Amino acid sequence: MKQWIYTILLGCLAGLAACSQEDEWGETGATDETQLTVYIEQDLSTRTSVDDTGKVTWNVGDTIGVFGSNEAKNVPFIYSHSDDNGASIFIGHLAAGEEPVTVYYPYHKSATLIDHELQTILPAERTADGTSNGPMLGSRNEDGSFLFKHLCGLLKFTVKSLPEDARWIVLNTEADQTLPVAGKTRIALNDNYELTVDENEASEIRIPVTGEDVVCYVPLPTGTYPQIEVSVRNGQDDILDLRTATNLKITRAVLLEMADMVVPTCSSRPVLNVTHSEISVDGKVNIIATVENIQTLKDGSVTVIGGERYTDVSVSNKMLTQEVELKQGTNRVRVRVRVVDACGNLRSLSRIISIQQSNYQFNPIYPVQYNADILRLHFQLVNAQEAAKYYSDLRIILSRTPNPTEEDCIYGYPVTISLNNETFNKGTQFYIDMSLEDIEWGVEYYYRLYLWGNNSNPERYSDNVVVFRLETTAGDLVDLGLSVQWASCNWGANYPYEYGDLVGWGDPTGKHTEDPSDYTGEEQKRIYCYYGYYLTDEDWFGVTPRENISGTEWDIAYQHTEGNWRLPTYDEQLELLHKCTWRSITYKGIDGMRVIGLNGNDIFLPYAGSRNGEKIIRQGSEGYYWSGTANTGIFSSGPYCLGIPLSGSSSVSKPYTKEAYVGRSVRPVQGI
Repeated sequence: MKQWIYTILLGCLAGLAACSQEDEWGETGATDETQLTVYIEQDLSTRTSVDDTGKVTWNVGDTIGVFGSNEAKNVPFIYSHSDDNGASIFIGHLAAGEEPVTVYYPYHKSATLIDHELQTILPAERTADGTSNGPMLGSRNEDGSFLFKHLCGLLKFTVKSLPEDARWIVLNTEADQTLPVAGKTRIALNDNYELTVDENEASEIRIPVTGEDVVCYVPLPTGTYPQIEVSVRNGQDDILDLRTATNLKITRAVLLEMADMVVPTCSSRPVLNVTHSEISVDGKVNIIATVENIQTLKDGSVTVIGGERYTDVSVSNKMLTQEVELKQGTNRVRVRVRVVDACGNLRSLSRIISIQQSNYQFNPIYPVQYNADILRLHFQLVNAQEAAKYYSDLRIILSRTPNPTEEDCIYGYPVTISLNNETFNKGTQFYIDMSLEDIEWGVEYYYRLYLWGNNSNPERYSDNVVVFRLETTAGDLVDLGLSVQWASCNWGANYPYEYGDLVGWGDPTGKHTEDPSDYTGEEQKRIYCYYGYYLTDEDWFGVTPRENISGTEWDIAYQHTEGNWRLPTYDEQLELLHKCTWRSITYKGIDGMRVIGLNGNDIFLPYAGSRNGEKIIRQGSEGYYWSGTANTGIFSSGPYCLGIPLSGSSSVSKPYTKEAYVGRSVRPVQGI
């Protein structure tokens, strides 16, 4: 392949620095203003823009970082001016009595100095404004000034005739051997001036672009790059055009200049699509690439990044196919083609796809199960021993975010199980029990698995995500294994989590809101009859007290459902209390109690509060549910109701009498 690069050895070592400004600077605690004189090695021009001759020039606002003699503070020093002798003055503030010891460019707020090693950032996004952000490290001279030495080489390239929808120029070094070019870097404080980018940092640099022509200066760490690819991309990251160079040696303080890249223009743009077949049992797969809007597909190649490169591919019409062998884990496969577009231009296209290869499987399984206190999550794990060769843990995510990742876990962290757990050798389907305490009912949750690996095998998420929500037993009528069946909702509500109506006892209209002294006629007699005072025989106003109004004309549920529903009796509420399990939960943001029957079915009783006149009190913290039974005793008269506190069920042992005129909830029943 023809190389499109030529080398310029910077005779005066034209510097590789550029403007880098921080929007915010931390407090330095400085007390003394300090002037610092700096030079750039073998350069008479001491500024930071790259000029037409390849020299570097400082700009107003350029900032260097300075560590003082105690090595504790990373202090910004700002460019002031330059003289005719190549010296430049920077001004900053060090603590009283401190002297500058270590200086570097460009300043970065998060830079640290630990054990004679400078740790800073090489940015993954740059600008096409004639600057380079080329990092430098200062060496102290005998007179107290500093001589900056370059830490990188510099790549220059010009892209012309950018399409209107071009948004990015992307430099990518991902090839057979991926070399990181941006991210966390380490610089040893010695005479070698070596900059090392941490493993698994970025292998691409992005430059936002507008306009037709751009000139880019990109500092690169020293080393030999098997391949450098420069592509023009639109806002959807589709590649509009690309150029490739191979076996590039980047040397400190050397400028490599690429030939101009001119993007072909054509109203009908080529589109490269890449798919693959099913993976065979021996780890092989067919890569299939098709290109739209072209005259001819000339040739191409397929590369498993970090593995084999295939150049003798099958090209037929406008399709490329190639069988490749995958390695375990995630495979990144690059397809590159050369085509003649619809306008007759020769252009290159490239696309990378990810393919997961493993002979182990892991996925969550539906349905999710639960009882009074436990949520049971089922999952499949096939061949855990094989997975353990590449990963250490199986991790479980429960989240309210679709397609969740580790950061979305509702507990703040995932549940972790070692892949070396002996249980995994006894089958392929398993479950784990988790507390229901933090789960909100009636809300969608997403359950997913992932494998946690190491630097060479990053985490791998399950393709399947189980979506579920916890709901009480469906249907209007719920069988709890008791003597009667219970309604799933309060009277006046459409859903279990709605409060419903708050009605007076014995009021079939459900509308009375007055004080009992305002009732008249027979209704007054009825209300006073169950008002809750100590009554004598003369106080009954001629009304015969009823011990049970359930299923009568005084029963609001019975009257309005043609006898299908009725108020529960005292004994039926007592049965609900003593034979069921009670738990405080939140259901779609509403607090209340989940009542679990003998057969596992359940209902939800919200804390609907009570109504006194027009005023509703204690809604959200207490609930009161009428029975149809009244205590007609002289010294403790009144209808019974079931009260449920927020704290739980154990503090409630039986229904108790309450004032009949106060509006409370009704949960109807049907006899079995």
